[in-house]
Amino acid sequence: MINRVILVGRLTRDPMLRKTQSGLSVATFTVACDRRFSGGNGQDRQTDFISCVAWRQSADFLGQYAHKGALVGVDGRIQTRNYDNASGQKVYVTEVVCDSVQPVSYTHLRAHETGRNLVCRLLLEKKKKITIKKQLLCKYINLKQLN
Repeated sequence: MINRVILVGRLTRDPMLRKTQSGLSVATFTVACDRRFSGGNGQDRQTDFISCVAWRQSADFLGQYAHKGALVGVDGRIQTRNYDNASGQKVYVTEVVCDSVQPVSYTHLRAHETGRNLVCRLLLEKKKKITIKKQLLCKYINLKQLN
């Protein structure tokens, strides 16, 4: 069986970053994706609003850098769950559990994180085990910026 979702869309609001009781980061957010649909006059566009949840480093990244309007790429899987609300009714939830979330456009990221410094920081944060070559490359890029 295959359960794979790939989305590209804009964040409808700032991601909500929380910590679980065990200390794991979790971010919930909604991605707005336009449908590929052409009506009779070509102006009938429909948008789907897809609930997503990201864990650990992906959640930390979203909470720190992304905000409403950011264009993101999401890779994950669909998951359903249910629970009983306060009034005893069963509530069903369908959401995308993200394996990775990547910025597609850097224009909506935090203003203080732009250009080469952002690329270096993303390289360094993405992998915990960083090769010396990547560290040297980032140092070289930063030195070139100062000169």
